[in-house]
Order: sequence, then C-alpha cells, then structure tokens
Amino acid sequence: MKKHISAFLVLVLALGALLVGLPRVAKAEDVKFEVKPDREEMAPGDKVEFTFTIINKSGNELLDCKIYLGDKPVADDVGNIPADGNPKPYTRKMDVTTEMLGQPLEFTLKSSD
Repeated sequence: MKKHISAFLVLVLALGALLVGLPRVAKAEDVKFEVKPDREEMAPGDKVEFTFTIINKSGNELLDCKIYLGDKPVADDVGNIPADGNPKPYTRKMDVTTEMLGQPLEFTLKSSD
C-alpha cells in the first residue's frame, strides 16, 4: 500500500541548527540548505533518492560538510562548500522505513571549523 510522503517536503531546516560549529558565518541567511525527495508516494521499505542542495554566500568556505537525519549521519562525504554562491547538489539514496512515513524529517548540515 502506498502512503503519501508529502511530510518529506515539510523539512525543518532551522538555519540556527545548521550553523552549529560554524562561528565564522555571520548571517544564517547566507547559507541555504534545501532537501528534495525524488517522489512523493512509495511503498514502505522502498529507497528514496534525496537531493540536497547547498548554496553558500557567507564569504567563508564550509569545510568537511556532513548531512544528518536527526543525530544519525546520512552523508559524511559531502566535502567542502565554496563561498561562491553556486548551488552544490548532493544526492543520496536512503531506505525509508514505515515509521518514517508521514513524519517530518529533520536534515541538518554540519561543518567543521
């Protein structure tokens, strides 16, 4: 049975949380982090491809970036994000459990100093 996973689109992307560990970034609005799933409906246990797009206009390169779902790392090889304002897409396939369906998923972007 397919369940509607529009909740994936309701991602809590609090930029204050995104910038933990980024003391050099002066303004949160200078870093944008967007998440988009490849579909809105699926059967439980299917893989969903998420595209994460990061735009850094902060003036400082973001080093050693990682993406987390809650406190679990889901992408630890994103790398550095230059402060050139160009979008850097990153794609990751993830298994989505039945428990995740219908729930808001909070992805965060973290970087080392």
